[in-house]
Amino acid sequence: MADRRNILFIQTDAQHHQWLGFQGAPGLKTPHLDRLARERAVVFDQAYTCSGVCAPSRTSFITGRYPVAHGVVNNQVRRRSPAEPLLGRLLQQAGYATGYFGKTHFAGDDDAMSADGWEQSFTIADYKKYLQQHRIDATYPEKKGIDRLPGRYWNFGASRIPNEHYLENILGDLGVQFIERHADRPFACFVNCVAPHSPFTPPRPYAELYNPADMILPEPLANDLADKPAQTRKWIAQNQKYLNEPELRNWLAMVYGLLSMIDDNVGKLIGALERQGVLDQTLIVFTSDHGDFAGRRGVIGKSWCLCDDVLHIPLLIAAPGVRRRRTDALVQNIDVTATLLDFAGVTVPQRMHGRSLAPLMHDANLNRHRDCVFAHDQAEYSRDKLYQSAVRTPDWKYIESTGRQCELYDLRNDPAETRNLATDPAQRERVDRMRQDLLQWHLNHAGGFYAVESTDYWEDETHFYDETAFTGERIPRGSHTQ
Repeated sequence: MADRRNILFIQTDAQHHQWLGFQGAPGLKTPHLDRLARERAVVFDQAYTCSGVCAPSRTSFITGRYPVAHGVVNNQVRRRSPAEPLLGRLLQQAGYATGYFGKTHFAGDDDAMSADGWEQSFTIADYKKYLQQHRIDATYPEKKGIDRLPGRYWNFGASRIPNEHYLENILGDLGVQFIERHADRPFACFVNCVAPHSPFTPPRPYAELYNPADMILPEPLANDLADKPAQTRKWIAQNQKYLNEPELRNWLAMVYGLLSMIDDNVGKLIGALERQGVLDQTLIVFTSDHGDFAGRRGVIGKSWCLCDDVLHIPLLIAAPGVRRRRTDALVQNIDVTATLLDFAGVTVPQRMHGRSLAPLMHDANLNRHRDCVFAHDQAEYSRDKLYQSAVRTPDWKYIESTGRQCELYDLRNDPAETRNLATDPAQRERVDRMRQDLLQWHLNHAGGFYAVESTDYWEDETHFYDETAFTGERIPRGSHTQ
C-alpha cells in the first residue's frame, strides 16, 4: 500500500476566496476544511482562475490550457475541440479508476462521459432523473417550489428536496461509495458541487443554520465605477437594482448554509479515506472554479469584470509527504491540473500550460511559482459584448477591454481595485510594459496546437487573433479553403 497514489478532487462553484472559516468569514462554520488547512494542507493564498465564469474555467482545468487556446471563452460556447487533451483520459490511461460526480460545464457531452475517461459518472442530468426515480416532487434547480425568503428577483429559501436527497449530499455519498469500491487500486475521485452558486436553496437544516439578521455584509466600496468599461458599469448598475440590504442578508445566509453543507461532505469524504486506510496515500484538493462579487458592489455573481473578487479562488492541497503551510506564491487553476498528473506519475503534455505545484509544496523555503497570472473572458449577452484580458503580478493588475479600455491597479495600496491608474502619466511605462506582457501571452498561447492525425492545415482548430483587440475566433476543422 505504500506506493498507492490516490486523488480526491473537490470543487465548488462561485466560492469567494474568503468564504472559509479559517479565512475569517464572519460566523461561517467550515470545521472540516479548517482542520484540513490546520493539519495537512498547503493553503495557496494567491490562487487565481484564468477565467471568471464557469465554462472557460472548468474547460481550462480539464484540459490544462488557457481559454485563449481551447476556445471556450464564455458560457455560450457549447463544444470544445475534440483534439484537446483531457485530464480524465490521461488518468485512466495511467491505470486509475476514475469517477466524476456533479457539475461538468466544460463544453463536452454529458451523455458520453466515458469517452472523456470517466469510468463512473453522475451529472446534473442524472440527478434530475434521480429525483424522478425517487418520486421527489421537486425540480432542480428549484424555483417557485421553495419556502421562499423575501426577494424581488432572486430565489432564496429552504429547499423542498429532503436533505438526504439534495444534490451535494448525493455527490458526497457517491464519492464515498467510489472510494470504498476502489480502495484496492489507485483511484481519482472528482466531486464537483454546484453550490454555493445558485440555486440558493439549501435543504433543512442548513437553510436554518444561519440567521439573516446576523449576517455581516462586506463594507460597500467607494463609487469606483467611473473609470471602468462602459459595459461593466451598465451590468453592475442593472444588477444593483435586484438586491437591497435585507435581500443580501437572506442571500448570504443561504450561501453560508450551502457552504456548511459542502463542508460536511468534505468531512464525509475524508472519513471514507481514513476508514479505508488510504488517507496518507491520497492527494486532496479543494478549490472553486471562480469567485463571486459577494455583495461588495451591491451585486452577486460574476462576469463583465476581471476584479479579484471573481478571479481569486480558494485552493487547499494536502499530499503525502507534504507538511501544512501557507504560501502567497502566485498560482493558476491550470497548475492544479499539472499537479494531479505529476502526482499520478503522468508526464504533463507539452501543450498543457499548467506547471506542477509539487516543488512549491515540498520545499517550505520556496515561495515563488509564477511571476504573473493571466485571465480572459468574452461576455456576450443582451446584445452587448465585452472582451477582456488581464495580467496580474503580486502588486499590480492591468486589464484591457473592448475598445482599448484600460485599467491599472496598485494592488498593494488598493486591493479592492477602486482607483484606476491607467491614465496616470507616472504609470505610462508600467502600462506599456504590462500591455506588452499581455499581448505576448495571447500570441504565445492562442491556438498554436494541432493534432497531425486529425487536421490538414495549421489553421484548423485554432484561433486567429486581432492583437490590437485581444480577441479572435475559432476556425473549426474543414472551414478553410485550400
